[in-house]
Amino acid sequence: MDVKEAVIAAFKEIILPELKTVQQDVSEIKGVLSLTNKRLDDVNRHLVDLSRRIDENNKRLDRLCEALNSLTSAASKQGT
Repeated sequence: MDVKEAVIAAFKEIILPELKTVQQDVSEIKGVLSLTNKRLDDVNRHLVDLSRRIDENNKRLDRLCEALNSLTSAASKQGT
């Protein structure tokens, strides 16, 4: 057996099995990453919805404050 064949045999015995293990690990990580990305997308959609709802509530509160200010100023004008 010459050096080239010895290196090839060692490569087949040592490196290739490890390479297959690494490929399997990468495949599993990609699967987990895909699920994580989907979950992040779901959370992002939920946050956008919450932000929209907060904006709507802020607008409603602003309208109520304006209405109360109008009533207060009208009542103070009547009292004078």
